[in-house]
Amino acid sequence: MPLACVVVHVRGYASGRRYPHNRGFKRIQTSRQTGLTYSDTNVVIALAGHWYESREKILEAKQHEERTTTRLRRGPAEMAALKREMMERARKIYREEGVEALSMRRLAHELGISTMAIYSYFANKQALLDGLWIEIFEALTAELLDASSEQRGPRKVLEAHVRRSMDFWERHPEQFRMIYLSQSSASLSEISESQKPVYNRLLGLVRERVAACAPDGADPDETIIRRQCDLLTTKVMGYLLLSIGLQRYPLHDREALREQIVHEVVRDAVEGLSTPARTVGSDRVSTAA
Repeated sequence: MPLACVVVHVRGYASGRRYPHNRGFKRIQTSRQTGLTYSDTNVVIALAGHWYESREKILEAKQHEERTTTRLRRGPAEMAALKREMMERARKIYREEGVEALSMRRLAHELGISTMAIYSYFANKQALLDGLWIEIFEALTAELLDASSEQRGPRKVLEAHVRRSMDFWERHPEQFRMIYLSQSSASLSEISESQKPVYNRLLGLVRERVAACAPDGADPDETIIRRQCDLLTTKVMGYLLLSIGLQRYPLHDREALREQIVHEVVRDAVEGLSTPARTVGSDRVSTAA
């Protein structure tokens, strides 16, 4: 006669002292037709417990195998290519659906790989987002260095810096929106430790080029230099927010406006760095950072 019983599975572990193998099972319902005795049910409980423990071991072994094969089967070139593909797919999800839609599970599904493979490259979702930001800032910094490599004189260097910065973001509007117009965009105090080196390098490059425009004999203090950096960023970002963030605004002559901003930024830097720091008062301007 076939054995007929129903094992009811519940979450958690039961703490049966007499039958240590009944973890994860609440009760066993026996059928009158089978004539199962009390001892029969004990045997079923024991077998079910062994099955449950064996299943756990099999799952752990499978996960370990996935982690191991992911690392062993890919060489350096393949791993680098896979990471680039991860970044590209993550950027696409972020751009089209927002940061909430981006997850490790979603990314693994899109790429057709295991979630564990994603975790071997990025510890968590924040690390993945940091990677996206760092990639963009590194690309921008490289372009700014290249733009001024053949320029002579600090004013020409700053002019090329401002023009290339505006050009970079207008060529990559989706990246500008990701960094500056996304609801997840962080303030400087919230930038992660992994982002700070490349972000601070970019800010340091701006400061270096603005400070170099000080006229001969002028010795501007840090407050004045920081003010000029802030003014430069304000004008450039204002233009970009209008150009990229408010595309419906009817700019009369985009190219002429860009060139005027570049000219004014360089002019203001030179004039501002030659003016002593002043405080609020009659006929005075505040230079508080």
